Amino acid sequence: MLKEKALAYYLDKGHHCAESIFMAASDEYGLGFDEGDLSLLMGFSGGMGVEGTCGLLAGSVAVLGDRK
Repeated sequence: MLKEKALAYYLDKGHHCAESIFMAASDEYGLGFDEGDLSLLMGFSGGMGVEGTCGLLAGSVAVLGDRK
């Protein structure tokens, strides 16, 4: 399930929220993202650096915008 996979990326692999949901969605839905794609999401850590919008939302939007 997506929620459990995202939590595992967050807790076990040390990814931030945006990276966690991005990779979990890739695993769950076979999107083909890899660790190299995570560099696209670095700026979304910590609520975009100002503790504003959670990276979970930003990572989800990145998944929805996938045009592969």
